Amino acid sequence: MKHFFEKRDPWGHGMALWVLMAMLFLAVPAWWAVQQIHLENDVAQWLPASDEGVRVLDWYHDQFPSDDRIVISWENSSLDDPRVGRLAERLQGTPDASGVERGGVPYVERVVTPHEIIDRITARNVTRQEAIRRVQGVLVGRTTILNQTEGGETVGPVALLVSLSEAGSAEKQVAFAAIRDAAAEVGIDGDSLHMGGRPIAGSELNREVKKAAWNRDVPLLQIYKRSPLLMSGIVAVLLAFVMLRSLRMATVVLIVTFYTTFLTVALVPITGGSMNMVLVVMPTLLMVLCLSAAIHVANYWKHAAQNNLRTAVVETTKMARKPCTLAGVTTAIGLLSLSTSPLQPVRDFGLYAAIGCLISLGMVLYVLPSLLQFWPVAKAPESETKREIWLQLGRVISRWRTAIAVASLLVLFAGTFGLTHFRTETKVIRYFPDESQVVQDYDFLERNLTGIVPVETVIRFDKTAQKRLNFLERLEIVRDVQSQVRQHPEISGALSLADFQPVYQPLSADASRIGRMLHSRKVHQIEKRVKQNNKAACSFLAVAEEPTDLSVHGDEQLNKAGDELWRITAQVSILSDLDYGVLTHDLNEISQTTLQQHAGVGHVVTGMVPLFLRTQQAVLDSLIRSFGLAFCVIGVVMMVLLRNPLAGLVAMLPNLLPVGLVFGLISWCGLAVDIGTMLTASVALGIAVDGTLHLLTWFQSGIRRGMSRRMAVSHALTHAGPAMWQTSAAVGIGLLMLAPTELLLVSRFGWLMASLIGSALVADLIFLPALLAGPLGALIVTTVARAKAAEENATLPTREAVLPRPHLRIVHPTAAESVVSVD
Repeated sequence: MKHFFEKRDPWGHGMALWVLMAMLFLAVPAWWAVQQIHLENDVAQWLPASDEGVRVLDWYHDQFPSDDRIVISWENSSLDDPRVGRLAERLQGTPDASGVERGGVPYVERVVTPHEIIDRITARNVTRQEAIRRVQGVLVGRTTILNQTEGGETVGPVALLVSLSEAGSAEKQVAFAAIRDAAAEVGIDGDSLHMGGRPIAGSELNREVKKAAWNRDVPLLQIYKRSPLLMSGIVAVLLAFVMLRSLRMATVVLIVTFYTTFLTVALVPITGGSMNMVLVVMPTLLMVLCLSAAIHVANYWKHAAQNNLRTAVVETTKMARKPCTLAGVTTAIGLLSLSTSPLQPVRDFGLYAAIGCLISLGMVLYVLPSLLQFWPVAKAPESETKREIWLQLGRVISRWRTAIAVASLLVLFAGTFGLTHFRTETKVIRYFPDESQVVQDYDFLERNLTGIVPVETVIRFDKTAQKRLNFLERLEIVRDVQSQVRQHPEISGALSLADFQPVYQPLSADASRIGRMLHSRKVHQIEKRVKQNNKAACSFLAVAEEPTDLSVHGDEQLNKAGDELWRITAQVSILSDLDYGVLTHDLNEISQTTLQQHAGVGHVVTGMVPLFLRTQQAVLDSLIRSFGLAFCVIGVVMMVLLRNPLAGLVAMLPNLLPVGLVFGLISWCGLAVDIGTMLTASVALGIAVDGTLHLLTWFQSGIRRGMSRRMAVSHALTHAGPAMWQTSAAVGIGLLMLAPTELLLVSRFGWLMASLIGSALVADLIFLPALLAGPLGALIVTTVARAKAAEENATLPTREAVLPRPHLRIVHPTAAESVVSVD
């Protein structure tokens, strides 16, 4: 059967022409699709809607609808600073005769000042000093100094809470610029203004992601700053030019590499997806993966061209098909294993990158040879295909195989031991460098005012508890829980409906009947006023209209119909090294201790803190699950390839070394693994297997040709070694160009992947050959010998086929007699 590149269509054209035509045809819709790409980064959307933590948070938002708010403050602000009122008026506008607010910033929906909250509290017969104390750590700094006189001057930082309008939510950067302009108009210096909150962090994250891809504010000549992602690809390609020693071959490799990346990125908007801070590194990763495969094929071309330049394309594809297919499929498996993660950005990355890896496989096996047919490369000097250094390296490794193998295993075990210090991190603010403006703003706000992250405790009273406890008694129970929450060292401040009411003394046990009636009437009036006439109370108190399930249908664990829900919102620092798991446990303990003496009263802790905690757990689970799945599947592929389960397991050791060593070292150094870092484990495993498969393929080839293990090791290194170190150098140094990126998630991905690729190169060129010269090679030799013997036995003719036709024919006419006749 003719090879694909030897076939002709009815008009006499080779298949290469049709491959290139298809390539051009797909470029048009792909270009249109790339123009539709948009960014979307929201930590709250990372987990699936089915996740228990997400269901609880969604339930909370259903009961207490609210928008994400921006915290605004400035240096030297205070309660007596006139700029507080002027800024609120400038942002929100002033009501006209009909009550419609005019003259404000169109991107702002609502502004809450500390004066507004304090006035509402003091309106309920609470002293001003007590009112200020209640809002400390929320809207007023804990360092506020109060004069002894009532209503005296107060000094200390204060904050405003700003809710964005629909237009502001759609154009956050424009809205923030408008807020800064408004602050400047009322006399607040831009350098002293500080803003924080989820909208700020999310918007800054989008901005940094865009800057990593293409920063229009930087001159084009400074490409390393204008686009670190593009710079990474350019460096990798330039290194490929140098290493391939052929401008034409390097150009062909460049075309294949960039087209693969371009086509895969186009799939994101076509399938309804969006780019995010994780997916943004996918183009760079695909670029280096495709470059790696293309360099391997280019080296196969050099070997094929030495024999016959006219048949080089066909021979190249024959040599490359098996190792490249195995390497591409195993790398895709490593990437696809990430799609098992519950985190949406990780799933997207795994799926699209795996598809891109398979597209890359098709490109290097069909498009690259097609380009070489139309634009053939000159035969490489013989010195490039016969390098003594690789033969010598093989001899040295074979001689010291035991020492090398033992040393490599010790390094693996030492690195793996470092994983006992492994920890994860999912706070978005941690993706920015300490000197960035957003971190400086958060630091000012959290040191002087309030924690940025809210944690919500919802106290639930069922109908039985509502009958047994009157409204004021329920209010005081909530106040008691809030008081305990506020005392937690990691809580800057807390707010609840109880803060807007004075402390009510319980009715004495010996009260008269009339006294009880009057007290009951008072309680009823207060309850009616709070629930019916106070819109502000709706943000802290709700009555569930329908039951809500948590785990299974009908469990009604979140609430039953008619349950009364009281909200306590507390502020927590996002910059501290606090373990959110410990905080969540502490808040649960506080609530349980206080509420356990009241039947029919329960609680739920929710908000961004538990969500961050759940996301951290998901990152760890994803890392273990995806890496474990990739290891098992690739291990099975190895066993099938080597036709020996034990050999397959031993061959996986060099692929474990880079992951165990690098992740062990970063754990020793106390570096937390974020959502971008966790991707590298499965990706690195797939890349490491790439080199392993190429080396094993050539080693098996040498054994089948009758070479000894030592000769086969040198033979394999001579054929696969140059391509392995060339691809690792180009890919590793290219990815290292991401290290200076301001967005730490991208920066860490770059230098960590470079470290893993460097470690994988050492493992494949040193550790694996040592194993091949030793026990692994012995297993492969035995397997190859058995396969060879089986093939020979299968091809031997049967005994009857080789014997001549007998001259004497024996006939058995009956069972009792026989007749012998002569032909």
